[in-house]
Amino acid sequence: MLTLAVALLGVAPAEAASPKVRHAEGLLLVPNNGWTKFSPNGDGSQDRTGFSYRPTRRATVQVTVRDARGAVVRAANLGKQAGGWHYWTWNGRNRHGAYVRDGAYRVTFTATATRHGKQLRDSDTSRAVARTRFDRSPNGIVFVPGVYLDRDAIYRDTTYFKDEFSWNGEFYRTSMQGSLGSRGASRITGPDGGVVYERGERYDGDNQDNTWDGTDEDGVRVPAGTYTLVNTWVDLYGNHLSVTKPLVVGDGSRVEQHHSVTVTPAEARVGTATEPFEFLAGSHKTGFYLTYACPPRASDRFPAGALSFALYDPRCTVSDDTFKVALPVDLDLTFDTVTLTAVGGPTTPGGEGSATLGLTLFTPPARTAAGDEATTVVQTKRGQFQPPANDVTWYVRRETGGYDFKSFTVDIYHYEPPA
Repeated sequence: MLTLAVALLGVAPAEAASPKVRHAEGLLLVPNNGWTKFSPNGDGSQDRTGFSYRPTRRATVQVTVRDARGAVVRAANLGKQAGGWHYWTWNGRNRHGAYVRDGAYRVTFTATATRHGKQLRDSDTSRAVARTRFDRSPNGIVFVPGVYLDRDAIYRDTTYFKDEFSWNGEFYRTSMQGSLGSRGASRITGPDGGVVYERGERYDGDNQDNTWDGTDEDGVRVPAGTYTLVNTWVDLYGNHLSVTKPLVVGDGSRVEQHHSVTVTPAEARVGTATEPFEFLAGSHKTGFYLTYACPPRASDRFPAGALSFALYDPRCTVSDDTFKVALPVDLDLTFDTVTLTAVGGPTTPGGEGSATLGLTLFTPPARTAAGDEATTVVQTKRGQFQPPANDVTWYVRRETGGYDFKSFTVDIYHYEPPA
């Protein structure tokens, strides 16, 4: 009768009930538990992200994607899987086929298997971050995109030096798994839109330094005209950001101009110290940090306008000053050169004395003046990305004994575009 009642009620006997599902650690492994980054926005760059998983035996696998609030945005039954490694790709769309919003998502894989008539289940979770706008603050460092060109135009027939564009694409610093790098690319297109120069998708250094001499990838000169530089950066999510600059390629040669200016040290002096002063590093006043500096005085040896660098006060430990000469042209320090010639000698004729002389346009090697009527020449070095300068500044510092300067001569070799 009991059996008949069970049959009539449609209840299966106890021994036919579904076996209890037990949690079994080690049935499933999802190794990439870090954050994967992607940009589901349909631009073809990192629109998808993927996850590896490994059931240790044949099992049925399901995957569930939840947002930061725990709501399910996507679920899929991956079916029965053999033991071993598998890969699931998520296109960043929700269950309705729309792209998900920016944010963090938990991706949980669940494997179910049967062993000795018992069902076993195991789950493991990975994570993904979706971002569809360019990340300007990776690692908390604000990125301001910019392309810094050293000139607006080049003239390819110039023979004094190689006239070419140099630019710095600024850097976009990213960090992934402990490594730093700068990701970006530079492309130059012609008036017809054709590509004449292209470099890079990822740079390991902090800066993207590039040059272009007005030739295509085969080394053939391109026609004169206006070209377009496009510098593009890619963040870790796959989002792009671009900045464009016009580049003018002209025929002809730059014209060399030579300008020379000679002044006395007194005329060029811009130092302000008139009495010995104390230089303190921090709040510590010790023998190591304390310096007494004496400005130069009028020279007794050379004519008016000459200056003497000497320790004329017992408290002085150094005698130095700064000088400047206004120039008739604006310097373009990417190819202009400057030569400084200083004439002088020890404070006492026939005595011993020397001084260090150096240009402060940027950081060139300093030269030491020594000997009677010595002439010291310091020449600038051409460098990238230097802004134009309206004057030349240099410094003088006494090294040994006393040293007097009676004249400074600045020679400028400036290169103008052709008329």
